[in-house]
Amino acid sequence: MSTADARVLWTRRPPLALAGGRPTAALGAGLLVACAASGDVAAMRTRDGARAWVRTGQAAAALSPAIDGGTVFLGGHTLTAIRASDGESLWSHDPLHPVRGTAYGFGPPTVASGVVFSLDSEALRSLQPNGDEANPPAFVTGVAPPWQPPVVQAGSVWVAESRETGVSGLSRSSPRVAQTYPLTARQGRTLAGYANRLFVLNGGSLLALPVF
Repeated sequence: MSTADARVLWTRRPPLALAGGRPTAALGAGLLVACAASGDVAAMRTRDGARAWVRTGQAAAALSPAIDGGTVFLGGHTLTAIRASDGESLWSHDPLHPVRGTAYGFGPPTVASGVVFSLDSEALRSLQPNGDEANPPAFVTGVAPPWQPPVVQAGSVWVAESRETGVSGLSRSSPRVAQTYPLTARQGRTLAGYANRLFVLNGGSLLALPVF
């Protein structure tokens, strides 16, 4: 749709079924990359809606992709880097635990300054653009699926823990040093970051927390 006059530029049927559940998507590198509730992933070109590539069996549920430059990063049964232009796999990492349904595997990734962050069950993994480990895995108590993308602000990486715990931040340079904000509300929570602040929607409350 044109942003100038709201005129429809093209209409296409997606290359895989997106109905049912809550599909997620990301925009970048000239693509709309969508992950269906089935865990299958499809990339469509934004200029005309044409299919670019499809990857099936990536995850057990819809997980938000991350796009940085010309690379698409996908969580799920593996943490995988895909060349955006043709869907070619650049590298892939297996999780620390064998995948059993939705119990184990990688959560949705986040990219900051070229480093890819993703929860691998109870471990925060950080990888360089070539797939090498940027830091050893850092373990966080109380993390449980469904995982959210880590939030990177200033020198810290933040993850949502279980409803009984709160949110924890780990230093990007020394990821074994953690700071936790306990949250007592037992409803689901959602994280976002902006301007060196961490914003947490915790049940019916919105909190702004400092980062480090």
